[in-house]
This record gives sequence, C-alpha cells and structure tokens, in this order.
Amino acid sequence: MATTATPSLLTLAAFQQAQTRIRGIAARTPLVRLFIPGFDAAEIYVKAEGLQPIGSFKLRGAYNKVAQLTPDQRSHGVITYSSGNHAQGVAYAARVVGAKAVIVMPSNAPEVKKRATAALGAEIVEVGPASSARKEKAEELEAKFGYVMIPPYDDEQIIAGQGTCGLEILEDLPDVDLVLSPVSGGGLLSGVATAIKLFNSAVRVIGVEPELAAEGRQRARERQSACRRPGRNRRGQGSARRGEAGPRGSHAEEPHRRHHCRGGLHGRLQLKRKQRHHPRHRRAGREH
Repeated sequence: MATTATPSLLTLAAFQQAQTRIRGIAARTPLVRLFIPGFDAAEIYVKAEGLQPIGSFKLRGAYNKVAQLTPDQRSHGVITYSSGNHAQGVAYAARVVGAKAVIVMPSNAPEVKKRATAALGAEIVEVGPASSARKEKAEELEAKFGYVMIPPYDDEQIIAGQGTCGLEILEDLPDVDLVLSPVSGGGLLSGVATAIKLFNSAVRVIGVEPELAAEGRQRARERQSACRRPGRNRRGQGSARRGEAGPRGSHAEEPHRRHHCRGGLHGRLQLKRKQRHHPRHRRAGREH
C-alpha cells in the first residue's frame, strides 16, 4: 500500500535561514556528554540550552520572529503572553531591534522571571493565573494599541527558530539515531522534529514530558481517536497518524511518558548515539 507523507509547512531552507538570522544573538550551545549508570552501551548527550543569554531556547524563536518585522511593525511594539521564558526571549529580542515589548504574565509567575523580564526593558502586565486570561489580555492590548503579537509556540517563524536546535545537533553529532525533546506547547518539538526529519528522515524523534503533566500524550490520543473510522485496522491507523503529536506540519512521533524524565527535561534535549560494533551494546540489544 502506498503511503502519503504529511506535507511540512516549513522547508529545510527556512530553518537554515533562521540559523543564519539568529547567529550572534542566540548562542550556539554545545552537546554535553552524560555518563548515566545503566546506560553504558549508549552515548547520551544534553543540548545545553541553559547557556543561552536568557537561560532558555526560547530566544531562538523569539528573535527569529522579531528580526523579520518591518520597521513600521517594530515602531508599534511587540506583545506576548508568557509565564517567564518566552517573556524573556521576546523582551531580549525587542531590545536588540529597538522595539517596545509588552509582556502579559500571570500573577503567580516566579518573581525572578518577572524581574528578569523587566530588567530587559519590557513592560509587564499582570493577570490571573489561568493561561486563557493572559492570552485574552494580550489579544485585547494588541487590538487596542496595534502591537504585533509574538506567539509562544504556534507560529511558523517561532517553530523555525526553535528548530535550529535540531540543525546544530545534526552538525555536531551526524550519526545521532534518537532525539528526545520536551513537548510542552509544541514549538521546540515541532521545530526540532521537522528540521531533523527534513535533513535526515532516519533519525527518530520522540516528544517527552513529566508523567504527571502528560497533556501532550492525551491530546495525541484524542486526535488519533477522533480520526479513527469504523472498519479500518486500528493498528495500521495508529501508525499512519504518527507525526501529529505537535502542531500541524511537524514530523514528531507520539509523545511518550518517561519515568526518568519527571520534571527534568524542560528546555533541553537528550540524545542517544549507538556505539556500533560495541560488544556491550550488542548484548544489551539482545537482552531487550
């Protein structure tokens, strides 16, 4: 049976252009080798995005979006809604291009993130703790004052910027066989998965998130269930829906809950590279 690939909304060229655009603003972070007991037969690396100027990968997407605004759009200022990391990314990017930044943040956001965002010159507007409240307020201010919205994740240029992480992984570790990315809002996962799959479709990409906050997996299951039709093979259809865990057009596989990921993977990537012809690796493969 012939298979039909899901078309991508972004091309490899879009990710490469984003990589050029953010150079000198966002850091090109290293892959750091981890030595974990029980994983001796594999090479595991972390993409050290905590070394970004704001301590998060969010600067990649924010600057890629803000840098493409016209002079007229910049003169109106930018606005977003975030509890902290994207807030700092937008504030940092706006300061670089000389634009005003307004950030709608929840009242329960960590004070350290509020202070860091304000220190970058952004105007902070506080609302209630509900995520819907901050989005609604940002849209209200956007309509009232003509600000340009810089979405946290559901935007092609944001996704392209986050996906530059994937290109760097492939450059530094050409024979990587597995990449794990946090799910969260989906911007990082969509960007990394799409960039990697466009460059090398053989690399497996999996979305991960804390077990007690596994909203991404539930959304994927609900979407898969909604797409099932009576009379079709359930197993075959599950395979066909693979790649729809992230925003439309991503190449990510269904998110998986991992006990060892609980609370510790947000904002970073883990990678595994096979140690080919390694006797311990072959034994481990047979045991599993």
